[in-house]
Amino acid sequence: MQKSQTQFISFPFTNSTKSTHNGFLSTFTLDHSYFRIPYLIHNTSARECVNGTDIKLKTTNLTDNYIISPNFPEDAPRNVWCGFKLTAPVKRKVCIEVELAVIGARKRCKFNTLKIFDGANQKSILLVNLCRRASTDTYCSSKRSLYVQFSTDQDITLKDSFKIRYYLKKQKHTGEDKSNNALIFIIVGMVLLLVCVMATMLYIIRKNRVNYCVQKPEESNSQQSSLVEHDQPLMTSGERDDARETALVVTDPVDSDRVEPPTYNEVLEQDRLRSSIHIAQEIA
Repeated sequence: MQKSQTQFISFPFTNSTKSTHNGFLSTFTLDHSYFRIPYLIHNTSARECVNGTDIKLKTTNLTDNYIISPNFPEDAPRNVWCGFKLTAPVKRKVCIEVELAVIGARKRCKFNTLKIFDGANQKSILLVNLCRRASTDTYCSSKRSLYVQFSTDQDITLKDSFKIRYYLKKQKHTGEDKSNNALIFIIVGMVLLLVCVMATMLYIIRKNRVNYCVQKPEESNSQQSSLVEHDQPLMTSGERDDARETALVVTDPVDSDRVEPPTYNEVLEQDRLRSSIHIAQEIA
């Protein structure tokens, strides 16, 4: 007895052109109840039925694209598990039309099923679980992907087969999409407004800083001049009158030669008069 090292085994057979009625008979068994069967896609070559097989739709594939069960139109083999991921281009969605689905199942439809999910895998939202004999119906994705899962168990009394047509359809903009777009525009507008406000504030701050630097030297000069004036001693009213009289006498260049200097008694009298005026002012 020969045993394969992998999940595949082949039987090459050759014969001459002469009709000699040669042939062979082989019997094989499986060590495990789980195995994978190749599936067929309309107008394509056979592919291995592998979990997560991707079928990416192109824009030109608008009609006449089919997925069929293994051995269709005959019954599918036992212990098959297949996944089909249908992905549409941008701004398109994928639709499935179940033309035929004969899924033999027990009461709970747990093992022999044909499930359609609204998304990229079996964790997405379940649109329908087809079991037993399903009527013709159409299912479309909400976005860009649909996922189809087909499985059979080892019960040979159950019959399973299906034929599905898939095609592309343009997505319609819903109210939710419009509200999302409006929200995006509002957020972008608020960000731009915030940037404009910040730029204006920075411009005002820089302008005030430049004006402050220009005015600072002038203020320092005025402060220095005021300090020089404040450094001079304060005079009383009598001293201010004497200084004013002295200034009038000194600054009169015309009559300076004609005015005679005061006598000693006149100076003493003027000093007494200033002293009395000063005392009276202090008392008052």
